[in-house]
Amino acid sequence: MDFKKWSHLVIDGNSVCYTLYRKHCSWLLGGEYHEFANLVKKFFKEAAFKNPIVVFDGEAKKFSTSWDRRVTTLKGMQKVQVEGGWSLTGVERESPFPVMFIGVFMDVLRSLKIEICVVDGEGDNKAAALANEHKCPVLASDSDYFMFELEYGFIHFERYRYEKINNSLFELSVFMKEFKLKTYEQCLLIPTAFGNDIIERSESSKPEDFKLLLANIAEYDSHQQFLDKACHATITREKFERAK
Repeated sequence: MDFKKWSHLVIDGNSVCYTLYRKHCSWLLGGEYHEFANLVKKFFKEAAFKNPIVVFDGEAKKFSTSWDRRVTTLKGMQKVQVEGGWSLTGVERESPFPVMFIGVFMDVLRSLKIEICVVDGEGDNKAAALANEHKCPVLASDSDYFMFELEYGFIHFERYRYEKINNSLFELSVFMKEFKLKTYEQCLLIPTAFGNDIIERSESSKPEDFKLLLANIAEYDSHQQFLDKACHATITREKFERAK
C-alpha cells in the first residue's frame, strides 16, 4: 500500500494513543511520559503517510463508556495489588493508564505542527466525515470503523506497518460483496449481536456464530425483512436503532 496516493490520513487519536502506550510503555513506574513523548515523535516522523489529521473525543463522552473504563482501571490496579504489586500477569487488557498521557500525546502533535481536532463526545463520526472529505482512509484501533461508510477504507492500527507496503486496507464495499449483503443497513445488524462501543455484546453470541449470522442476514433483501421475518425480539430492534 502506497500512502503517497492520499493527500491526508485521518487518525483516531484516542485509540492510537492508547495502543501505542499499552504496547510500548509501562504504567507501573508513574507514567514514563518522556519515553512516551519520544515514541510518539518517532512514530510520526518515520510514518509513510502525509498530512495527518488527529481526531480526539471530547469531554462529553458517553457516561456509560467512561464509567466502564474507570471501573476497568480500578480492577486492573486491584489485580496488581493482589498479585504482588509488580506482577503483570493477566492485567494487560485491564491496565490503568497514567493521568496525563493523552495530554503528552497532544503536546507532541502540537510541537510537530500536526492538525488536531477535538469534538464534543465521540469522535468516530467526525473522523469518518473528515476521511471522506479528504478522500483518504482512517487509521484507528477501534473496530467500530469496520461498520462506517468510509469511501477510502479503514486501516486497523494493530496491523499498521511503518513501511508503505504490507498494510491491510479494509473496505466495507468489499466486505458486503464477500458476504452478499445488499444494503449498508444490513451491516448495522451485526452490532446487535456482537456489540460495539455503544451496544453491549449479546451473552449468547460466540465468534463461530459470526458467519452464520451474516449468511442469515444475506438471505433477505433488506434489514427490515430480516427484522420482520427472522427476528422478532424487541431488544434487537432497539439495538439496531442505536447502531444507526
